[in-house]
Amino acid sequence: MDPHAHAVRTLRGFSLIEVVITMLLLSMVMTMVSLLLQGSAQVVNFAEAVERTGQAAQLGLERITSELREATEIKSTGGTLVFEKVDPTRSFDSSNIPDVPGPLPDGWTPPGWTRYPAAAYLTVTYRSDGTQLVRRVGSVRQVIAEGITGFDSRQPETGVIRLSLTMQERRRTRTLETLVTCPVVVGP
Repeated sequence: MDPHAHAVRTLRGFSLIEVVITMLLLSMVMTMVSLLLQGSAQVVNFAEAVERTGQAAQLGLERITSELREATEIKSTGGTLVFEKVDPTRSFDSSNIPDVPGPLPDGWTPPGWTRYPAAAYLTVTYRSDGTQLVRRVGSVRQVIAEGITGFDSRQPETGVIRLSLTMQERRRTRTLETLVTCPVVVGP
Protein backbone atom coordinates (compact mmCIF):
# COMPACT_ATOMS: atom_id res chain seq x y z
CA MET A 1 0.00 0.00 0.00
CA ASP A 2 1.18 3.47 -0.89
CA PRO A 3 1.89 5.70 2.16
CA HIS A 4 0.61 8.78 0.29
CA ALA A 5 -2.76 7.19 -0.42
CA HIS A 6 -3.66 7.17 3.28
CA ALA A 7 -2.71 10.88 3.67
CA VAL A 8 -4.86 11.88 0.70
CA ARG A 9 -7.85 10.05 2.12
CA THR A 10 -7.64 11.83 5.50
CA LEU A 11 -7.40 15.33 3.88
CA ARG A 12 -10.75 15.24 2.21
CA GLY A 13 -12.94 18.49 2.12
CA PHE A 14 -16.44 19.29 3.38
CA SER A 15 -19.28 17.29 2.02
CA LEU A 16 -22.17 19.06 0.30
CA ILE A 17 -24.53 18.45 3.22
CA GLU A 18 -22.04 20.04 5.66
CA VAL A 19 -21.75 23.16 3.49
CA VAL A 20 -25.56 23.45 3.19
CA ILE A 21 -26.07 23.09 6.96
CA THR A 22 -23.34 25.68 7.66
CA MET A 23 -24.90 28.14 5.20
CA LEU A 24 -28.34 27.58 6.74
CA LEU A 25 -27.04 28.24 10.26
CA LEU A 26 -25.13 31.34 9.14
CA SER A 27 -28.18 32.73 7.35
CA MET A 28 -30.32 32.20 10.48
CA VAL A 29 -27.75 34.02 12.63
CA MET A 30 -27.47 36.88 10.12
CA THR A 31 -31.27 37.18 9.94
CA MET A 32 -31.50 37.46 13.73
CA VAL A 33 -28.73 40.08 13.83
CA SER A 34 -30.37 42.14 11.07
CA LEU A 35 -33.75 42.01 12.87
CA LEU A 36 -32.11 43.20 16.09
CA LEU A 37 -30.37 46.05 14.28
CA GLN A 38 -33.57 47.06 12.50
CA GLY A 39 -35.50 47.10 15.79
CA SER A 40 -32.77 49.15 17.45
CA ALA A 41 -32.80 51.66 14.59
CA GLN A 42 -36.59 52.06 14.90
CA VAL A 43 -36.33 52.66 18.65
CA VAL A 44 -33.58 55.25 18.13
CA ASN A 45 -35.57 57.02 15.40
CA PHE A 46 -38.68 57.15 17.58
CA ALA A 47 -36.70 58.45 20.56
CA GLU A 48 -35.15 61.17 18.38
CA ALA A 49 -38.58 62.19 17.04
CA VAL A 50 -39.99 62.41 20.57
CA GLU A 51 -36.99 64.45 21.69
CA ARG A 52 -37.32 66.83 18.71
CA THR A 53 -41.02 67.34 19.45
CA GLY A 54 -40.28 68.02 23.12
CA GLN A 55 -37.54 70.50 22.28
CA ALA A 56 -39.72 72.26 19.71
CA ALA A 57 -42.55 72.54 22.25
CA GLN A 58 -40.17 73.91 24.88
CA LEU A 59 -38.74 76.46 22.43
CA GLY A 60 -42.27 77.42 21.37
CA LEU A 61 -43.26 78.04 24.98
CA GLU A 62 -40.13 80.12 25.54
CA ARG A 63 -40.89 82.16 22.42
CA ILE A 64 -44.45 82.89 23.59
CA THR A 65 -43.21 83.71 27.10
CA SER A 66 -40.64 86.15 25.78
CA GLU A 67 -43.15 87.87 23.54
CA LEU A 68 -45.87 88.01 26.20
CA ARG A 69 -43.53 89.98 28.45
CA GLU A 70 -43.74 92.75 25.83
CA ALA A 71 -47.56 92.66 25.70
CA THR A 72 -49.42 95.88 26.40
CA GLU A 73 -52.89 94.35 26.23
CA ILE A 74 -54.20 90.78 26.38
CA LYS A 75 -57.18 90.56 24.03
CA SER A 76 -58.09 86.87 24.19
CA THR A 77 -57.06 83.70 26.02
CA GLY A 78 -58.09 80.07 25.78
CA GLY A 79 -57.23 77.94 22.76
CA THR A 80 -56.20 81.09 20.92
CA LEU A 81 -53.98 83.68 22.59
CA VAL A 82 -54.26 87.20 21.15
CA PHE A 83 -52.32 90.18 22.48
CA GLU A 84 -50.94 93.54 21.43
CA LYS A 85 -47.36 94.69 21.69
CA VAL A 86 -45.39 97.66 20.44
CA ASP A 87 -43.93 97.07 16.98
CA PRO A 88 -40.17 96.82 17.56
CA THR A 89 -39.45 97.88 13.97
CA ARG A 90 -41.03 101.32 14.46
CA SER A 91 -38.86 104.34 15.14
CA PHE A 92 -39.27 106.06 18.49
CA ASP A 93 -40.82 109.51 18.20
CA SER A 94 -39.15 111.79 20.72
CA SER A 95 -40.94 114.96 19.60
CA ASN A 96 -43.34 114.88 22.55
CA ILE A 97 -40.58 114.66 25.17
CA PRO A 98 -39.86 118.12 26.61
CA ASP A 99 -36.31 119.36 26.53
CA VAL A 100 -35.47 120.47 30.04
CA PRO A 101 -31.88 121.66 30.33
CA GLY A 102 -30.18 121.78 33.71
CA PRO A 103 -32.14 121.68 36.97
CA LEU A 104 -35.91 121.54 36.81
CA PRO A 105 -37.68 124.85 37.47
CA ASP A 106 -39.94 125.15 40.52
CA GLY A 107 -43.46 123.93 39.90
CA TRP A 108 -42.52 122.00 36.76
CA THR A 109 -44.62 118.91 36.20
CA PRO A 110 -43.86 116.29 33.59
CA PRO A 111 -46.29 116.00 30.71
CA GLY A 112 -48.94 113.30 30.90
CA TRP A 113 -48.20 109.84 29.59
CA THR A 114 -49.34 109.27 26.04
CA ARG A 115 -49.87 105.88 24.53
CA TYR A 116 -48.21 105.05 21.25
CA PRO A 117 -50.41 105.70 18.21
CA ALA A 118 -52.52 102.71 17.12
CA ALA A 119 -50.30 102.13 14.08
CA ALA A 120 -47.34 101.43 16.37
CA TYR A 121 -48.90 98.23 17.73
CA LEU A 122 -48.85 94.67 16.44
CA THR A 123 -51.58 92.14 17.13
CA VAL A 124 -49.97 88.75 17.75
CA THR A 125 -51.96 85.50 17.70
CA TYR A 126 -50.83 82.06 18.87
CA ARG A 127 -53.03 79.01 18.35
CA SER A 128 -52.97 75.29 17.72
CA ASP A 129 -53.66 74.35 14.10
CA GLY A 130 -53.91 70.57 13.83
CA THR A 131 -50.55 69.34 15.15
CA GLN A 132 -48.81 72.71 14.75
CA LEU A 133 -48.39 75.67 17.06
CA VAL A 134 -48.84 78.70 14.80
CA ARG A 135 -47.92 82.37 15.32
CA ARG A 136 -49.69 84.96 13.20
CA VAL A 137 -48.91 88.67 12.93
CA GLY A 138 -51.05 90.36 10.29
CA SER A 139 -50.94 88.15 7.21
CA VAL A 140 -47.67 86.45 8.19
CA ARG A 141 -48.14 82.88 9.45
CA GLN A 142 -45.25 81.08 11.12
CA VAL A 143 -45.12 77.50 12.43
CA ILE A 144 -43.47 77.59 15.86
CA ALA A 145 -43.65 73.88 16.78
CA GLU A 146 -44.95 70.64 15.29
CA GLY A 147 -46.30 67.52 16.97
CA ILE A 148 -48.51 69.55 19.33
CA THR A 149 -51.90 68.12 20.29
CA GLY A 150 -53.13 71.06 22.34
CA PHE A 151 -52.47 74.67 23.31
CA ASP A 152 -54.19 76.59 26.07
CA SER A 153 -53.77 79.96 27.77
CA ARG A 154 -55.59 81.20 30.85
CA GLN A 155 -55.44 84.49 32.73
CA PRO A 156 -55.81 83.67 36.45
CA GLU A 157 -55.26 87.33 37.34
CA THR A 158 -54.58 90.59 35.52
CA GLY A 159 -51.18 90.58 33.86
CA VAL A 160 -50.54 86.87 34.51
CA ILE A 161 -50.95 84.19 31.84
CA ARG A 162 -50.77 80.42 32.35
CA LEU A 163 -49.62 78.68 29.15
CA SER A 164 -49.76 74.96 28.45
CA LEU A 165 -48.68 72.91 25.44
CA THR A 166 -49.67 69.26 25.12
CA MET A 167 -48.03 66.61 22.96
CA GLN A 168 -48.61 62.90 22.44
CA GLU A 169 -45.78 60.38 22.84
CA ARG A 170 -47.24 57.04 21.75
CA ARG A 171 -49.78 56.37 24.50
CA ARG A 172 -48.40 58.96 26.91
CA THR A 173 -49.60 62.57 26.97
CA ARG A 174 -47.01 65.13 28.02
CA THR A 175 -47.94 68.69 29.03
CA LEU A 176 -45.54 71.60 29.42
CA GLU A 177 -46.78 74.52 31.51
CA THR A 178 -45.44 77.91 32.45
CA LEU A 179 -46.69 81.02 34.22
CA VAL A 180 -45.87 84.38 32.59
CA THR A 181 -46.07 87.79 34.22
CA CYS A 182 -46.71 90.57 31.72
CA PRO A 183 -45.22 93.64 33.43
CA VAL A 184 -46.79 96.25 31.13
CA VAL A 185 -50.35 94.89 31.36
CA VAL A 186 -52.03 96.61 34.29
CA GLY A 187 -55.43 96.05 35.77
CA PRO A 188 -58.15 98.54 36.65
